Amino acid sequence: MLKEGFYQYKSSEKMVTSTSNSLDRPVGAVFTPKDVASFIISRFRIFQRWIDGASICDPTAGHGVFICALVEQAIRGGINLSQDLIKRLFYIEKSKSFSKTFLEKFYSRYKKNFPISNIYVCDVVTNTPNFKVDFLIGNPPWINFTDLDQEYKEQIKPFFLSSFLVRESKMLLLGSSRIDMTALVIATAVDKLLYENGEAVFLVPLSLFLNDGAHDGFRRYRLSNGNSYAVREIFDFAEEKVFERSNTRFGIASFQKGTEPSYPIPYHIFDGHEWVEKLAVPYPDTFSALTIQDNLDCVSKLKDWKRIVLRPEQKPRQGINTCGANGTFLFDEKPEFLPVDLVYPLLSKESFRETNSILKPSRYIFVPHDHSTGKPLDQTTLENKYPVAWDYLLRHKERLCSRRGSLISSWIKRGFWWACLGVGPYNFTEHKVVWEAFGKSRFKPIVVSSLQGKEWQANQALHAYIPCRSKEDAEVVAREIRQPFVEEYLLSCRMAGTRNWAQPGRIKNLIDFNNRQNSEFLPLFSQYERIEEKI
Repeated sequence: MLKEGFYQYKSSEKMVTSTSNSLDRPVGAVFTPKDVASFIISRFRIFQRWIDGASICDPTAGHGVFICALVEQAIRGGINLSQDLIKRLFYIEKSKSFSKTFLEKFYSRYKKNFPISNIYVCDVVTNTPNFKVDFLIGNPPWINFTDLDQEYKEQIKPFFLSSFLVRESKMLLLGSSRIDMTALVIATAVDKLLYENGEAVFLVPLSLFLNDGAHDGFRRYRLSNGNSYAVREIFDFAEEKVFERSNTRFGIASFQKGTEPSYPIPYHIFDGHEWVEKLAVPYPDTFSALTIQDNLDCVSKLKDWKRIVLRPEQKPRQGINTCGANGTFLFDEKPEFLPVDLVYPLLSKESFRETNSILKPSRYIFVPHDHSTGKPLDQTTLENKYPVAWDYLLRHKERLCSRRGSLISSWIKRGFWWACLGVGPYNFTEHKVVWEAFGKSRFKPIVVSSLQGKEWQANQALHAYIPCRSKEDAEVVAREIRQPFVEEYLLSCRMAGTRNWAQPGRIKNLIDFNNRQNSEFLPLFSQYERIEEKI
């Protein structure tokens, strides 16, 4: 129970409270261990800056671990915990219960009242307080846009657009739905809460810097007034298990407002004992995911990579996506009861271990799509030409109609509830160059050709492939993408062993579909002329 008089503050002070109806719904909350908070305030000299007069704010404060870490270091150092010192600390939190816990804990531990005028109970994105500080520190929520509840999605969509994190709202329904709330919190806080030339340090999911696609907008580091901010340094905790209930790959990133991004940036990797110094550079352009290089010589080698020239129709593709209905479409034995026209051999891990040149299928996939267009067959065709397949689909209709996701839902709403994703004319090319795209650390493409007139199919995100016109064409493509620099690039992305090891978007970064080579990337590489001066 709160001590009597705990809330007896001066009448001129009040706790700022949002009227949002979602205050007490913590989103993506992962609480920061005290030792991590202490490391951050020490490594980035935040404590000393506070003592020297800097104002500091945690925009997603939770239980206030960073504020408490600062106060406790002052107490250990024998520094007088004056009200003037405390008044330079600001706490923002969406949850009323978290803020109440923080206030109670602060008084109980330190026998001091935290200034109630410095407590803001609000959503920092949708109801940003009107003040600025010298320094931001915090641990924003780690959750993808696509995993938010629908009401909150609609509420924050405009903020993703105004923060330049996506170019148009429909991107939130496509690949960029994987953009993390952390990106929006950082962009908002730096833009609205930080003085010009102020600095910020946040715990972040490393996907902000290392994943392709969804976070390209964040990596532009643009502010609402057209100015920029920049990432200055990154600490990668690698395999260190800091958050017990989270498998997210995370680290610490520092930013500075009012400065242009420049590369390379210092990138530190914890090897279990110490921090190993590396350099981070985006590739192929300044908004791309970072590659992690050992030294300046490795950075310089990037501009010598000669991109692979392919035709536009040879874009890397992901395998067929059943959208969670593997039990309906995938089979461990050939389903003789289904029309042979609609059943194809499916690549499996065994396919990449075969020692002879002729692959033998161990799995099959049922694809009720048109061979020439890749679109799902219409109901009339299924009923008249493939009645057995139609009866089979009807038995699974409830399961297929319950699939979730914006893209598959659009097919279901149009009446094609039997559709799969990732199906096009490219699926039915006789020859493909395929590779394992998920969870690997070696890049080993193989060439596959039709088996008894049936085209091999790749399995969802596990595999990726490039469609080819002929066996000779496939051999040329395979030879090109087996060049050592391709695997070097993949390893430098620090995605070995993850689902993003060699997905199509990452391989596409190494391909030139217009035979322009690296000319458009010269602005990025021109920065390397100043590397020696920067490091």
